Amino acid sequence: VATLYISEALLRELDKLPIAAKQRYLKNLAVHETVEYLALSVNPDIDYNVVHEAFNKLDSQEDLMDFIHRIVPEVLRTKQALYEEVDSILNVAEPFDSEPNNTVAFLLGNKMISSFTDTFNLYRKEIIGKIFISGNRRETVDIISKIRKENKYMKNIRKTITRLEDVHTVEDLLAMTDEAFEKLLEEDKEFQKSGKASELYMDRINKNRPVSESYIIRWVILEDARQAGMNEQEIAELDSNIILETEAFNTPQNITNLFEHEGFLDYIADRSDINIVLIQTPFSQCRALATLNKYLSEHK
Repeated sequence: VATLYISEALLRELDKLPIAAKQRYLKNLAVHETVEYLALSVNPDIDYNVVHEAFNKLDSQEDLMDFIHRIVPEVLRTKQALYEEVDSILNVAEPFDSEPNNTVAFLLGNKMISSFTDTFNLYRKEIIGKIFISGNRRETVDIISKIRKENKYMKNIRKTITRLEDVHTVEDLLAMTDEAFEKLLEEDKEFQKSGKASELYMDRINKNRPVSESYIIRWVILEDARQAGMNEQEIAELDSNIILETEAFNTPQNITNLFEHEGFLDYIADRSDINIVLIQTPFSQCRALATLNKYLSEHK
């Protein structure tokens, strides 16, 4: 689902450009993904973020990132129409086993809230039967910042917490006062400037981001279920079908950790064949799919 929707959205925006600009962006995107792939292939232990941050400082990559950031609003505006197209294709072509118990979603940590809601909709429509979510704390503050701007998620939240030391759950992060959360945002931006490869980075990330993004994503999905009218028993069943992986820091770790997660191994133990719906953000989807295919080719 995500592969078709995201690729189509990006291509539609590219089609609006002159041929020279289209060729430039596609070339830079190909170079971007190739360099990352080669760096990780030559040295699997290399810090992915070091490669990514250094490479993105090149003029060609800054140009690409500027384009991606410019088109995001338009991509989001076309999302619903594209989702309906994908949904109709799924229902007509039936590419998955008709039993949702044989189809799962791999939802990789990201900060696009709509991808969480899309995942819930796939579950509600019985296209998928289980949701595996992967991600540590890298996107925690950004996701919470977006949720705090969504009235449908915040209407029952009272902002009363003033100290980060009192934050232990997703609801606590949402219940921080605006002043306290702005302070957290500023601190978060400052320590990121030190570089994600610095020795203090993980210590600071664990201190400043007390809740894993996987838990936040699950919270959004369950809240979507409540607002969709599911009763408590149905929500409890949905929650039992959500498996969290909270250690992955990048895409290769997302994929590897999900396949090696005890919950996934238990799930496939009595199944000879399953379908996986891979869900990521527009810009990261191609890399996520390539990483998934690479893992599968090496673990037949």
